[in-house]
Formats: sequence, C-alpha cells, structure tokens
Amino acid sequence: MENVSSPSPSPSPSPSTVFFSKIKHAIVDFANNIKKIGADDPRRITHSFKVALAITLVSMVYYLQPFYKGIGDAGMWAILTVVVVFEYTVGATLSKGMNRGFATLLAGALGVGAESFGSLFGPTVKPVVIGFLVFFLVAAATFSRFIPNIKKRYDYGVLIFILTFSLVSVSGYRVEKIIQLAHQRLSTIIFGGFTCIIISMCVCPVWAGEDLHKNIVKNIEKLANFLEGFGDEYYRVSKGDKSFIASYKSVLNSKATEDSLANFAWWEIGHGKFRFRHPWKQYLKIGDYARKCAYHIETLNGYLDAKYEIPSEFQITVQEPCMKMSSELGKALKELAISMKLMVYPSTSFVHIENCKKTVDELNTTLKASMVAEWDILETIPVIAVTSILVDIIKCVEKLSEAIEELAKQARFKKPKDVIMDKTDKPHFHHRGAAIKPVDGEKDQELKSITVLCVDKLEEATDLFMVEIIHIRHKFNVEGIVLDHDSGHLDMNQRAENYHIFTCDVSLEYEKRVKRSNMERLVLACGGEAVYLMDDKSHKTHDCHRWAWLVYENVLWKKSATLSKGMNRGFATLLAGALGVGAESFGSLFGPTVKPVVIGFLVFFLVAAATFSRFIPNIKKRYDYGVLIFILTFSLVSVSGYRVEKIIQLAHQRLSTIIFGGFTCIIISMCVCPVWAGEDLHKNIVKNIEKLANFLEGFGDEYYRVSKGDKSFIASYKSVLNSKATEDSLANFAWWEIGHGKFRFRHPWKQYLKIGDYARKCAYHIETLNGYLDAKYEIPSEFQITVQEPCMKMSSELGKALKELAISMKLMVYPSTSFVHIENCKKTVDELNTTLKASMVAEWDILETIPVIAVTSILVDIIKCVEKLSEAIEELAKQARFKKPKDVIMDKTDKPHFHHRGAAIKPVDGEKDQELKSITVL
Repeated sequence: MENVSSPSPSPSPSPSTVFFSKIKHAIVDFANNIKKIGADDPRRITHSFKVALAITLVSMVYYLQPFYKGIGDAGMWAILTVVVVFEYTVGATLSKGMNRGFATLLAGALGVGAESFGSLFGPTVKPVVIGFLVFFLVAAATFSRFIPNIKKRYDYGVLIFILTFSLVSVSGYRVEKIIQLAHQRLSTIIFGGFTCIIISMCVCPVWAGEDLHKNIVKNIEKLANFLEGFGDEYYRVSKGDKSFIASYKSVLNSKATEDSLANFAWWEIGHGKFRFRHPWKQYLKIGDYARKCAYHIETLNGYLDAKYEIPSEFQITVQEPCMKMSSELGKALKELAISMKLMVYPSTSFVHIENCKKTVDELNTTLKASMVAEWDILETIPVIAVTSILVDIIKCVEKLSEAIEELAKQARFKKPKDVIMDKTDKPHFHHRGAAIKPVDGEKDQELKSITVLCVDKLEEATDLFMVEIIHIRHKFNVEGIVLDHDSGHLDMNQRAENYHIFTCDVSLEYEKRVKRSNMERLVLACGGEAVYLMDDKSHKTHDCHRWAWLVYENVLWKKSATLSKGMNRGFATLLAGALGVGAESFGSLFGPTVKPVVIGFLVFFLVAAATFSRFIPNIKKRYDYGVLIFILTFSLVSVSGYRVEKIIQLAHQRLSTIIFGGFTCIIISMCVCPVWAGEDLHKNIVKNIEKLANFLEGFGDEYYRVSKGDKSFIASYKSVLNSKATEDSLANFAWWEIGHGKFRFRHPWKQYLKIGDYARKCAYHIETLNGYLDAKYEIPSEFQITVQEPCMKMSSELGKALKELAISMKLMVYPSTSFVHIENCKKTVDELNTTLKASMVAEWDILETIPVIAVTSILVDIIKCVEKLSEAIEELAKQARFKKPKDVIMDKTDKPHFHHRGAAIKPVDGEKDQELKSITVL
C-alpha cells in the first residue's frame, strides 16, 4: 500500500500582510469612488477648479503691495467671502452674494450707528450699551430665521447681518477709525463677492434653473419607463431588463432638491432657453404631480410580486386593456418629457391619454357584458386593484399634462407644426405644412397625431454628421429614426435648428448599413429623395435636400448641529492651521520673489481637492462644514503668512480664539434650554406614526359614510410623504450628540431612519387610499355591504396598531400589544376570504366592486407595511434597550385580566370575544 501524504495547509498570512492588504483595498475603493463621482457629473471637477481660481485671485490683494497698502489685513475678508459664497450653481452663488452684500451694508451702517450711540454715554457705560444692543438685535435677527419666507431666501443674509453687526459694533470699541474699518471690510467683501459671481457665471456656469428643468424631465422619464414596462412584467410577457422597476424611487423624495433648485433659480438672470423671471414655481407644481404619480406607482409596484401559475378568465379579460393603459401612460409621459426637454407645446401626449380613457370605457363595456359568475373573486382582487390604480394614474397624468401645458404658456414654448387627425383617418406625415401621401397599413381606429419637427437652411452646406435621430409619431409606434453608424462625430451637436436633411445609403463609413425601411421613413418625415449613388449630380440637386427646423439627439440606451459644527470647525482649523504654516515655511525656501507663486500654487490645488471632496457622500453628510472651514483657514493662514512675520503666533491666536468661541457655543447650547436633534428625531417619528394612525382609524367611517365628524385627519398624513430630508438631517446631527435624557451615547439613530422609511411606505399607500374617499355611491351594493365591516375593522385595527407603536416609542418600552391588532387584521382578511369564497359572485356588479376591491387590497398591503414597521420598532427596542413592561397574554377563550403590581384582580365581565387579548399596564 502506498503512503499518500495529505497536502500541507497553506500558511496563514501574517498580520502585517493582512493590514497592508486592507490599506491597499481601502485606497483602491476610495480612488474608484472618486473616479465615479467625477464621471457621474464632470461639472464637479470644473467647480473645484473654479473655487480654487477664485481664492487664488482674491489672494492677490494680499500679495500685491498697492492693494495691501489700501486695505491692509481686511483683505482676508475677500478670501472668507469666496469660501462661504461660492456655490455649485450660479443661482446659489448669486443668492449668497446678494445676501452677503446687502446684509453687510445694512449691518455695517447699524454697527457704526451703535458704536456712535454708545459713545454718547461715555467710556464707562459704552460697552454696556453696545452689549445691550448686540444682545437684542442678534436675538431678534435669529428669531426672524424661523419665519418661512425669510428662511427660504434670506437665511444666509440674516446670518451675515448678525456676524457683521457684531464685529463692527464690538470691534469699534477698540478701533478709533470705525468708518475706515467698515469701509475696508465692505469693499473687500464686495470684491470677493463679485469675483465669485463673475467666475460662476462666465467659467463653465452651472445654472440651477437648467438643473431643475433637467431633473423634472428625468423624473417624468423614470415614471414613463416604469409604466411602459409594468404591463409586460406584471403579466410575465417579457423577461428583459428590469432596471425600470426601481428607477422611479428617486422621484418619491425629490421635493427637497426641487425646492432648493427653484429657490436658487429665482435669483438667476436669463440664460440659454430660460428668460429672466422664468416661471419656476410652475416646475414645483409639475414636480408635485410627478410625485403623486410616483406614490401610486409605489403601490402598483407591490403587485409585481403576485404569484399565479395559470391566469384566470378575469385576468385574461383585463390583461390586454391593462397592458394597453400602462403602455399608453408610459408613452404619454415620454411625450411630456420630450416636450419639456425641447421646450415645445405637448401636442401629442393627450392622444395617449385619450387612448387610455377609451380603453377604460371599453373595459367597462366588456365587464358589463361578461358573466361574472365564472370568475373567482379572490383571484380577481389583485388584478382589479391594479386596474383601479392604473385608472387613478390616468387622472394624475392628465393633471400633469395640464400643468406642463400651463408651463408651456407661461414660458412661451414653441408650437411645432402638427396636425390632429380624425380617428377614422389614416395618419399623414407633414412637411412644410403640406400633407403628403398617407402610410398604407392595417386599419387603426385610434386617435392619431403626427408631429414632425423639421427646417431648412439652404445657405449652408449639408453636414451629414448632424443627422442622428429625428422623432416622429405614427401608428407603427416608431420612436425615432436612427442612422446606423455606431458613433457620431465627436463635435456633433445634440440639438440643431434650421438644417438640411440628406437621406443616403452609400459608403460614407461602411457599406450598406442603413436599413431601407429607415430610409423610406426619413423621406416621409422630411421630404426629399433617398440617394444610393454619390455621383456628381445626384446629391447636388435640391430635390434630394429637405429641411428640418429641429433635429435633436435622443440616447435610447447606454453600455446635533452645534456639536457637529463645533467639532468640525475645531479639527479643521487645527489641521488647516498646521498645513498653512507648513505651506508658508515651504514657500519661504524659494525666496521672497517666488514665495507668493509657490503659496498660490499650493492654495490652488489644495482648495480644488478639498472642494471636490465635498461631493463625496460620506464627507458631505457629516464633514461638509469642516471641509469649508479647512479651505478658509488654510487660505487665510498660508496667504496672511506672506505679510505676517510671526506666522506661528498668528496661527496660535486664531486657533485659540476659534476654540474659545466654539466652546462658548457648545456650552451654552448644551446647558441653556438645550434642543437635542436626537430628541427631535424621536418625536418627529412618533408624530408621523400617530398621523398615519389617525387617518386609518377615521378612514373606514369616512369611506362608508358612517360618520360626519371631524375630517382634519384626511390631510394630516401628507407631511409624512416628504419627511425624509428632515429625518436624515436630524439623524446626522444626532450622531454628534452626547448621551442625554433617555438617549444614551451612540443611540441607534440609523434604526430611526429605517422606521421613517417604513412609515413613508405606509403613507404612499395611504395617499392612494385617500383618492377613493371621493367615490360617490348612493345605495351600497351587496358586495360593498359584504366587505364593509371587514374593511372598517382592518382600518380601525391598523390605526390602533400604529397608535400602540407610537406610544411604545414615546414611552421607550417594548411594543407588546401592537402585534395583537396586526393579528386581528390578518384574521379579518382570512375571514373575508372565507366569506367571498362562499358568496354568490353572480349577484354582484363588477363595476361597482372595483373601487371597493381596490380599497380592500390596499388595506391588505398596508397590513404588510405596518407589520414591517412593527418589526423595525422592535429592533430599535432591542438596540436602544427599551424597558419591558409587565404583561400577560391571555388564551383566546379566557377573559382578559387587568394586572396591578403583578397581582390579578377581578376580570371584566362582558360579551364573549374570540379574539386574542393582551393587556399591558404601563
């Protein structure tokens, strides 16, 4: 027998190897992240260099002797202005620049006045008077920041007013030439502000209005992509790309971004296609309607997981209408997105909306004529719910279309040459306003609208590289005509107006690449003749060249606040101060002539790198203010070191005063009526859950017209829909806070964000549910009577479950009773299923049951959401170590006992109740 030796185990890597391997992977991951951030939006790189350029330019006032003699050390205010004013978009920079300028002017005048007024009382009383004025003016200005209109547009101006007034009035006590001081600071601030504005507007400008316009268009396209693909995905017709399923989710939380961009766009001058005082408010209305569509789509998305092997007869009946509605809605939204992108009137979207309405009418007729007795009502519930939600989305898209039409009027969009055909006519293609031969094909009874965006510019030669795609709409659903070369010219315009269209199939790049059908369609759209031979005459005749007044490219696919600021400011000042001293010392090695060049070089690249780092998500989330302070301090220390001999002493003075100011803020903030971000986050989550509970508790009575009491609950939940930005901000600040009250240090704040997400998901379903409150019916049908009690019970139990969860969070105890109400909801669903199976479906009018079934189905979805919310709160209870109350779970046949200090007392007599009972005494 041979001895077979087992292979020796490979030696484990040494700790140093593991350590360096981790360092290597961390560096590679960081580099890839940086690369991705720059590739996602190259404008970020440009912005970083723009900020560096601005700081380098304003530093010249310190380096050049004539400027320095005129303003002295006040030149530092120019650098400070650039750091705090220069923002990513022109609108944001203009907003901060104008706010800073006017606030500085007003505060400087008042500061000089306060110093002069204090002088009237003599040198002994003067500091008391100035301190009194500073206290009350600063308190009043700080309070004004809570006024919505001021906070929206002038918050930064109020902040600068407080800063400048305090500096001028207080420093005037030690400075004799107060007017000269105010003049120097104001002039340097204006210089720094104008530098920011000019560079922001003239060097690769990023316009907030343009970004708002593009964001709205992208959001509408995302909704369109989901709806176009939903039908095939829901009915398992296609197994293609499923990226569309989650693409719409960014629309749900887009309000904060849109509000911010609209606010900054308000400050911008006319630019490009956007005139001065462009109707930016209308974009916010469009964004609101897009989000309402997204809320319905979020509910619709939950039905994609429905499992069925063999489609029922009812599913087969409604499959084609549902798929058609979904497809037409997607096309309507794409038309609206294209009209906004090109800034032309939405002349064809209403066609698809009308087709949707027509499909709904035809489906109603089909359902009336069908034999309901042959359908299993349980199998129809999800399908009916999907159909009903699609009908609701039609209404949303119609309102969205009206909002875009209103924008087209206010913004004076162009009106393309179009023709609306009668539904019995064949579609005609138009060029130069004259109809040409119609397209032959099968008869199609749908409403048609063909819009050809075309032009002629006979005085210029044809540029073949400009012809990429021209959009037409006709009954073959051709989205566009693409010439089949793999890539266009590198300098090819994405949008061209008033150009020739030359249709050819010749050896320009490769042989015979253009399909003949594409050739024919392009000629039909624009006129002219297709050329197949490039001889000396064929391509020079005017008959070959036709025009398009608009040609554009469309890519179809492609391969706690104070602590936070205090800590950020402290560490950033320390690091930047050290680097600033190092930069000044390094520059000194090259002599006094080259020194400013070296320092300017270092400032430029370090500022550019630090500015770009502000786009990294993790840095932006928690250390954005620290990076800003780093840029400011490094620039001030390194540049001022050129004129100050004792640079170490200068850095020490600034660092010590900053630390003193920071600790003053932190101590007062923590010791004098503290407002804790974590506590506010906790309370906000609790309030949001209570709002959802109030709606659900009152929904059943309101929907079935049982009660006519207070209806304030109907709209109370809406604030939950857009609560993400506030919760993210509070959770970020709470991360910095020490333990306080019931919240220990490193409290699990991240879990609150998960709870907030589940609460918003409930709110999205409730938003859809709310649309059914307007349903009008006089006499309840038999089906409505059958499901009324279960639906009211589900709604009520859901409300109770949410209230129990809110109470458990408020008291920070384990949620020991909410599951009882959730189980009661599930039990009610099972009982309803049993009832429906035993009922005679033939006696029900299917049209009357659609909204009721949809409501029932959505309530079932909300049960799942509330169950996940309950699990998230239980997880929070474990992580945060909530208290466990004394409780007792009774058997369903027992009478409930109330407990008092652990001893059972006399049970409550009453009717027999088979439900699960749980009594918890807190």
